[in-house]
Amino acid sequence: KEKTVLYGCPRKNTNPKIPKTVKTIEYNAFYGSTIKKINLPKNLKIIGRSAFANCKKLERYPSRC
Repeated sequence: KEKTVLYGCPRKNTNPKIPKTVKTIEYNAFYGSTIKKINLPKNLKIIGRSAFANCKKLERYPSRC
């Protein structure tokens, strides 16, 4: 089954790989995580509110935030 919604990832994952099939990143999905970099799939349609809030180590926010 295709994974189209991302609800979160392990907090200590500094460079998560988001599958190309993901179309939605849910509310608070990465809240307070230690991610430094993230690449968003081209077919991503929705980024939930506060999905990247309090990510203090994130070097740059994704252009779609």
